[in-house]
Amino acid sequence: MIGSLVPLAYGDLDWGLCPRERLEHLLATNGVNFARERDVWAEFLSRARAGDVEGEVARSSGVHSVLPPEGVSWERWAEWLDIRLSEVADDPSSTVDLPDHLPGWRSYASELAPGAQDLVQRALARVAPPETSTMRDFVVVDAGAPVGAVLRGDEDSAEEEPVVSHALGVVLERTDRLRVVRVNAVDPSRDERFPRWSSSWPLLTAVLGGWFSDAALGQGDPWFQQAAMLASETDEVLTGLVREGRELLLLDDTDLRAFVASTGSCIQPDHLRWWFEWMFWRIETFDWKKPA
Repeated sequence: MIGSLVPLAYGDLDWGLCPRERLEHLLATNGVNFARERDVWAEFLSRARAGDVEGEVARSSGVHSVLPPEGVSWERWAEWLDIRLSEVADDPSSTVDLPDHLPGWRSYASELAPGAQDLVQRALARVAPPETSTMRDFVVVDAGAPVGAVLRGDEDSAEEEPVVSHALGVVLERTDRLRVVRVNAVDPSRDERFPRWSSSWPLLTAVLGGWFSDAALGQGDPWFQQAAMLASETDEVLTGLVREGRELLLLDDTDLRAFVASTGSCIQPDHLRWWFEWMFWRIETFDWKKPA
């Protein structure tokens, strides 16, 4: 166990939406001695490099995880952390301004209503395979009759009311064939600009719905879902996500949120822009495929 900040940031696996979020939240906390954190980590890393750096970092860094917090290499993650701690020590203004409360995700979907299975089967028979290169995708299908209730929020209040829905959110996965992963009742309303947006950013549209919708997440953890996405989607898809994402982040916050909601994604925190920035950063910074 070394230092104080690293075990706090990574020790209990309570990483919120992602490990970077947890780290940056702690770095922005008053009273952190950046120079000390940098020096303690640098000293630890220097000792680790004298032997089995991968094993030493995995065993003694204070991270209670089989896998590194980011990527598949303990050494690469440790080196990046060394750089980040040096950055904030040299320039404390480089910390990230995050909200005090970091909620996980907002769920608007519902389990299917009893007796809706026949409707689901007929609706699924009408699903056309999406023309994308992603492993996962997400489509919304009109079942033609009520299939469940979803929560719809009022923009002027924090209250949400259940609304009967005729729409199904369907998560599709391509392996040796196209299969249905999960189906939920969803709110079918989408921004009128969504067809144009989805045409411009097809990979983001597929990945956000296919991996981060209610139907995709279920009761799962958003971070482990993202890690699974990074490990499962091809390098070509991940590179395309970054390319599309840089264009996406040119939108203002209102339009950015409208696009994300329209994809079916329930990852909509106050710091949504940072969530995207960190996703694109980790694609460009770490390897996510285990060596064969």
